Amino acid sequence: MRINQVSNQVSNQVFNQEKEVYEDLAALMNAAEMYLALFPIDCSIVIEDKEGCIVKYIPARSFDIGLKEGNKAVPNSAVDKVLKSKTDYMHIVPKERFGIPVKSIGKPVMKNGILIGAIILVMTLEVQNTLHVSAQAITEGTEKTTAIRKETRDIMASIEEALILGDQQLKASEEVAQDMEELTQSAYEVEKIADQL
Repeated sequence: MRINQVSNQVSNQVFNQEKEVYEDLAALMNAAEMYLALFPIDCSIVIEDKEGCIVKYIPARSFDIGLKEGNKAVPNSAVDKVLKSKTDYMHIVPKERFGIPVKSIGKPVMKNGILIGAIILVMTLEVQNTLHVSAQAITEGTEKTTAIRKETRDIMASIEEALILGDQQLKASEEVAQDMEELTQSAYEVEKIADQL
């Protein structure tokens, strides 16, 4: 009789713990859509229980990674790695896998130090890639602008040198012209004196 009582107590305790785990996962599942609506980037949410079974999958508005509720975690996926390591995990999945590059960020769901599941956020890297390409274009544009500015400064310096040289030549020409005028005047004076003799 005593064994039955202990067995019943253990069964009730296990049942209550499992019920609490289910309630916690259910609360997380219910909150998932609200969290997604608050997140500024289009993304998917995957929630799995501790056994690796997908209990909630909400696809993104712009892409679907093809998961189904009730299916098991794919070996070596972000969910699988979070469940096995019981730690946060981040992974970039190349375009070849889902048709677009995505980033998976996973966290274990713990209760009283015990793993009860995992939650994964999957977001497209299209915006990040677009920003990266734009940043590269801006960098290239800035480099070209800097090169054009340097060329312009060099041209302006050359023009300034030419203007200074031209100004010097103009002054020299004016001096020669004045000397010629003085020489002409002197020649005229000499001719005038010669005519008087």
